[in-house]
Amino acid sequence: MFKILVQIVNQSGVYRPAFLLLGMNYQTIIGQLESASAQQEKKSTVKVLDLMARIFSQLKERKFDIKSLKSHTSAIQEALQSSDLSFGKVTKLKNSLTQTLMKDHGLTTKGYYQGLWMVLGMSVFGMPFGTILGLSLNNFGLFGIGLPIGMVIGMAIGAQKDKKALEAGKVLEV
Repeated sequence: MFKILVQIVNQSGVYRPAFLLLGMNYQTIIGQLESASAQQEKKSTVKVLDLMARIFSQLKERKFDIKSLKSHTSAIQEALQSSDLSFGKVTKLKNSLTQTLMKDHGLTTKGYYQGLWMVLGMSVFGMPFGTILGLSLNNFGLFGIGLPIGMVIGMAIGAQKDKKALEAGKVLEV
């Protein structure tokens, strides 16, 4: 692995190192994320950068092939080298990375299914139950009772799915 250290001057005239890599590895991307995090002033951007560094650290521990994430690592590198590293840009990169890990590799974050199924439970189970209850008792005000019932059903299903994913080793602890 060869690294070429290049000094880049951002708009405020501050020199910051940027690595042009001939072969990407986890240490490099984690180091770049931590370096960018240390230079950021906005706490929200720092949080997202730290989260991405933790995701890559866990992928490294799992001996996950970084080559399958080449498009994401190169996009992260380009963003880190640009002078306008905004919260929105970093968040889009993080969301894209987690979606790829979910769709292509089956990896989820902690509580993913519970959050997903809570909403689905309210709409799939709660609304019909509330409608039936309201119409059967001729009091449509009871429609709202179905939503929390559906929420509980959805959260139970989601918790069960989260437990299965954890047992299968498909959960990133971030």
